Amino acid sequence: MLPKASRTRKRLRCSRIANHIKPAKVVFLNATALALLVKLPRLERALDDAVTHAYGWPRNLEDNEILERLFQLNQEHAASK
Repeated sequence: MLPKASRTRKRLRCSRIANHIKPAKVVFLNATALALLVKLPRLERALDDAVTHAYGWPRNLEDNEILERLFQLNQEHAASK
């Protein structure tokens, strides 16, 4: 075990290193989050297009129409069990 003074110095050095690194990580995470937020609408549109294509539905359906169709499919699936 290190003497108390050595442990204290080691803790202080680690603390200074950690304090030096944290701001960079926060900036990196914020930049990453911002990049994802910018891409999110495009990804949502791509997912919507893929789902409507898979079901053979028109691309310009409103949200409530999609929910009605999904509910109907769910009911048909439940009835077939």
